[in-house]
Amino acid sequence: MAKKKLVDEVITEIRTNLKNNRVILGSERVLKSLKQGKVSKVLLSINCREDIKKDLEHFKSISDFKIVNLKYESEELGIVCKKPYMISMIGFLKE
Repeated sequence: MAKKKLVDEVITEIRTNLKNNRVILGSERVLKSLKQGKVSKVLLSINCREDIKKDLEHFKSISDFKIVNLKYESEELGIVCKKPYMISMIGFLKE
């Protein structure tokens, strides 16, 4: 039951931030925003490509943000975000 609650919290957090326009969708856009220091948290799909994960780890070594590995695949994240495409990375903007 605790795992279900955690999943619901992640979905709620994504949808809340989407409503408030505090989300960046897609690995290219998230990595670009990380370079500019605009991202506080990154969510990764379970099937995110390894080269993208390596790029993210590089940015983690030079910047301060949180990485969360999700149990969702890219297709599921697209559905959660109500988009007709796969999403492997979601970034939350700093306040």
